[in-house]
Amino acid sequence: MKRIESSFFKPIHIDQIDNVKLMDRTDTKYCIAFNQLQEILNSISTDYYALSIENMNQLKYATTYYDTYHRQMYGNHHRGKLNRYKIRKRTYLISDTSFLEVKFKSNKGRTIKNRMEIPQNFQFITFDEQEFISNNTPYKSHQLYPVLNNRFTRITLVNKRLKERCTIDFNLRFYNDDRLVKLDDLVIVEVKTGKRSEHSSLVNALRERKILPCGFSMYCIGLSLIEDTLKKNAFKPKLRAIHHKFKTTYQLQEVV
Repeated sequence: MKRIESSFFKPIHIDQIDNVKLMDRTDTKYCIAFNQLQEILNSISTDYYALSIENMNQLKYATTYYDTYHRQMYGNHHRGKLNRYKIRKRTYLISDTSFLEVKFKSNKGRTIKNRMEIPQNFQFITFDEQEFISNNTPYKSHQLYPVLNNRFTRITLVNKRLKERCTIDFNLRFYNDDRLVKLDDLVIVEVKTGKRSEHSSLVNALRERKILPCGFSMYCIGLSLIEDTLKKNAFKPKLRAIHHKFKTTYQLQEVV
């Protein structure tokens, strides 16, 4: 597992960032190489706090994504359909806290997220979770299956003006019962703001290095790497770029 120096960021704690949850927001994603990350973090260190839990700001996450048998949510994204959904369960490993999360991408380009805290049981959907899914999506729980797992390390940055939240994900792992894919050299940077016009030191740092938005879906790219039979024409340029620029390791084994 790779680590980066990030201790120079002043800490912000989970109960201090309620105003920056941005459950209704605009997201912009960037793909960078791990060897670019340190310089970028150094250049923005005075403009951001880093979320800290138990004096750590590089936090590990585990996620399980759900879809229908025919991968309807994946297919909707592949076709470029707006007003689309993602359903996942995510655990914050340092605190053993889990959430069921629904992300809705509107036809206005905004992302709306709803979530509920849940017990750590990713293979089954409880009655309360069934109700939450029915209330927030057009899907019913009996249609859904766990189709993809992933793990990653995340640094969460909060702009000191409390108008922007950024996530930096690395040590990416995607897996199912049969296959594990590691993307050790790839870093996904996501900038989340309430308004597109918000000034962002991180975005400026990326632009200075000629790094442009990449539109990376963790679920869709992960699933297309894991399941060979999926239609993936729309993702082929991105998949080729990942294989060309970033080290990709495939293993036929279960994650330990």
